[in-house]
Amino acid sequence: VHEHGGIHLDRLIERVIELNGDSLRTPPRGQDSSSARDTFGTVALSEPRDGLGLAVTLAHEIQHAKLTALTEAVELTVPGYDRRFYAPWRDDPRPVYGLLQGAYAYLGVTEFWWRQRPFERGETAFRAEVEFARWRWGAHRVSDLLMNCDGLTEQGRRFVGRMRDVLEERLSEPVGDAAD
Repeated sequence: VHEHGGIHLDRLIERVIELNGDSLRTPPRGQDSSSARDTFGTVALSEPRDGLGLAVTLAHEIQHAKLTALTEAVELTVPGYDRRFYAPWRDDPRPVYGLLQGAYAYLGVTEFWWRQRPFERGETAFRAEVEFARWRWGAHRVSDLLMNCDGLTEQGRRFVGRMRDVLEERLSEPVGDAAD
């Protein structure tokens, strides 16, 4: 685990619950995970395909936990704003809060792969490049969408503006042609 992420893992995840059983659908890409507002510090996940899968899933869920904690103290979205938008990671239209949660989670995934890429070789290096390119683009796209809608408070605009700044830095990073 990366030093920065390990600090968050130690402080934000108290329990991991395995999702299994006949009643659960098989995830199309091999893994499901979730965290919920009312069970802070708990992550539920299906069996990851490998150690990197577990690490990136925890990076994603930690972002949800951090943003959930922040939104308990600071209102980032406009109450009653009911317009919905599509995101690159979902098939259904999402409310602004859902978009914000997704963009912040995938910012965490982007940062994970940004830190991990130098350590990978061969097929795993290609995976790291592709994932980094994919999620930086998706999170940036949604941060732009959020900045151009009326669903954020002033604090929300500042928060998403900073997210977008980080994602723009990541977009300037070169990746191989096959990953871009």
